[in-house]
Amino acid sequence: MVSWNPTVDYLQQAETSLHFNLYGENVGDVHPFYENGQMYMYYLKTGGSFKTQLLLSKNMITYEPTPIYLDDSNPPEISNYYALGVYKDYHTGFYRSYFGMHNAMGSSKSTDLINWSGGYSRTSDFLTGYKAYHPYETFPAGGRDPYVFYDPDIDRYRLLALYYHTNNASLKDSAIGMLTSKTNTGETWESTAFELRRYPNAQAGEPEVPQMMKIGRRWYLLASESGITTHHVGGPSYWIGDLDTPIDQQDWSTKEKHVLDGEDLAAAQFVQIKDKYYLYGWLPQTYNQGNWGGYINIAHEVFQRADGTLGVRLDTHMQKILNRGKIYQYEPGAVGILQGSFNQNENSIVSTGSNVNELLFSGTYQRSLVDAKIKFELGASYAGVVIKQNSKTYEVIVSRENGSTYISIQNLMDLYHPISSKIRIGDDQMVDINLKLVIDRSNLELFINNEVSLVGRTSLIGPSVELGLIAKGSGVEFSQVYVSKLASTENIFDK
Repeated sequence: MVSWNPTVDYLQQAETSLHFNLYGENVGDVHPFYENGQMYMYYLKTGGSFKTQLLLSKNMITYEPTPIYLDDSNPPEISNYYALGVYKDYHTGFYRSYFGMHNAMGSSKSTDLINWSGGYSRTSDFLTGYKAYHPYETFPAGGRDPYVFYDPDIDRYRLLALYYHTNNASLKDSAIGMLTSKTNTGETWESTAFELRRYPNAQAGEPEVPQMMKIGRRWYLLASESGITTHHVGGPSYWIGDLDTPIDQQDWSTKEKHVLDGEDLAAAQFVQIKDKYYLYGWLPQTYNQGNWGGYINIAHEVFQRADGTLGVRLDTHMQKILNRGKIYQYEPGAVGILQGSFNQNENSIVSTGSNVNELLFSGTYQRSLVDAKIKFELGASYAGVVIKQNSKTYEVIVSRENGSTYISIQNLMDLYHPISSKIRIGDDQMVDINLKLVIDRSNLELFINNEVSLVGRTSLIGPSVELGLIAKGSGVEFSQVYVSKLASTENIFDK
């Protein structure tokens, strides 16, 4: 029923969470850049300074805080968030980054990603070149959150940003706008902006940290729509470009919105690593409030489906190294039924009651990885994993509602934030569900059929929880149910 790996005493080992924050200091918006075989994870410091900070990682798991330096003789025009979204300028050999200012998007440059200086060119007493002045005719209230990238379709650089038609507390009118460089060096910028999507009022949110990425033959627009969720900064939304079509030759305002995760993965950004794409953001520091910054998520691989939509999964390597050995496997009698009824078979367990059916595995668990295959019969309402700790009960479930299938992480007895995160994943005909759940103390990461993800920040505290299964409706079959020990930063690369 229960089998521990006899060569490792997990209870005696230190266990540092895989969801990074810096010695208890929360991480602000992240801007990953991969170069020279390692990840340069630039991020904004929390606490009010908004200073650029850097973490280095050679394995996409563990991070090393690394100092970065400003050139005193030629500093950028600002000294706090001077390096975030980084790109390689192949014309000059510099790494460059742009940042928002009062009247323009200024820039910085570096030869080694560690030492940074002003990115502009000096002509007499004026700063010119590698500076994009706000297109006030289109966006009278300026902008922020610039992201610069090379567009091979036109051999030019593009600057994507959150721009404002109006920007005050009583009247918000924002947009995702784009400037194009005048030449293929990216040194100077056209003054006319192209508006991709508009957010005409506060209720529509603001498209923070917008980003554009070409995957295959399509462009993808990514943004976090803030101001409309509990945590203020929204989850990752994206829009799909047409096949083989330049960015500004298509109408982005009419495109359908899709999501890559829920509201608990905030300010997420793409990063290309060789021939793969990954998504990083932050999980909120407080499960039920809008405090800015938190914990970096486990690396999510993003892949392109045949229809152009994007899927999210744990890559094969990550799945392997997260698992430090099986500690529970379902067997008849190795569960305790709390309510409803189940038929316990040799290799599976089937709900038989039409209402809520709930059971618990024997024992208690700490940081864990749960796997289960679910046959989600069409007449059933929901099914998944239940996590209990004292008076708290979290349900991590797949559900059918109003003709659609959803996944959610919820504690419906919580008066402050009953649903941590929830997204639609398809129509209501989904039957075969392959569930994988990372339980890393208060941070949960759910993966369904190795193509959909949902992270959730919870109110769970302390080391131990009880785990089990839950289903509403008869005929839900659970099989290949395992609980494994979740790796920590101390043992994830042990053999």
